[in-house]
Amino acid sequence: MDPKITRRQFSAGLGAAIALVCLGCERQPEGDAKTTSTGKRRTRSNLAKEPFLAGPLAQYQPPGVYEQFWQDKDVYLVSNGQKLIAIASVCTHLGCTPYWHADEARFVCPCHKSLFDPQGIVQPDMKAKRSLDRCAIALVTLPGGAGKVIQVDPTRLFRENGPDGTGWDSPDASLAFPNA
Repeated sequence: MDPKITRRQFSAGLGAAIALVCLGCERQPEGDAKTTSTGKRRTRSNLAKEPFLAGPLAQYQPPGVYEQFWQDKDVYLVSNGQKLIAIASVCTHLGCTPYWHADEARFVCPCHKSLFDPQGIVQPDMKAKRSLDRCAIALVTLPGGAGKVIQVDPTRLFRENGPDGTGWDSPDASLAFPNA
C-alpha cells in the first residue's frame, strides 16, 4: 500500500498545524510592564467600570502624577497645580496599559513603546496616533454634608479633540483648584 496523501489532506493538516501554533503563541510585550499587587505583569487595560471616589481635592494640588488608582482602576490623577485631570490608562493604539515612568516623566505603553507626556498627549511618530482619553471628574458632596470629594467616572471618556462636549475642553474633563 502506497502511503500517499492527497492535496486536500495535506492542506487540512497544514491548516490545523498553523492553527495550533497560533493558539499556542501569545504575543509578549516589548520591554517592561508594571506589575500588579499580586506580582503579575500586566499589559491589557482593565479600566474601572463605575465611578469611584478619590478623596479631597486639596490633597492633589501639589503638581505631580498620582498613581494610587492605577492598579485597581487603571486611572492616573495628574495635577499641574492649577487643575486636576484623570487619565484613562488605556493606550489608544491597541488598548494596552501605559504606565507612568517617573524617571522619564512620561507614560510608556509596554506593547509598542508609544510615549505620552504627563498630560497624556501622544508624542510624535508613535504607533498610538491620538492622546490618552480623560475620565470625567467632579466634586461631589458626601452624604450628610460631610464635605466634598473627587469623583472619577471612567465610564465617561473625553478625547483630546472630541466633538461638542466630549473633548478635553469640556468642564467635566478637569477640575480647577480654588485660588489657582
